[in-house]
Amino acid sequence: MARLLLLFVLLPVSLSAQSITGNIGGTVTPGSMKFDVSLLKDTKITERVSMQFRAESFNLPNHPSFGNPAASVNTTSTFGRISATSIENRAVQFGMKLLF
Repeated sequence: MARLLLLFVLLPVSLSAQSITGNIGGTVTPGSMKFDVSLLKDTKITERVSMQFRAESFNLPNHPSFGNPAASVNTTSTFGRISATSIENRAVQFGMKLLF
């Protein structure tokens, strides 16, 4: 046990190259939640002509999905801080299409 402890103490510690996450198998990031919804209604006007109404919502619950934390060790003031979101805010759009 003492030999194993000595091995860990004597190993050199160095910074990895920039944009390398190390050997943990990827960067651990906060969870992401995005829920898109689309509703549409087709209405027949005549036998050959119909109209379609669409309502679409992107990121419906408007839940913030935070971006990756800052990973640069060189700037210790921002290291580990999350300063952005990874997806856009809620957006709603309406559309109408005439099909003939």
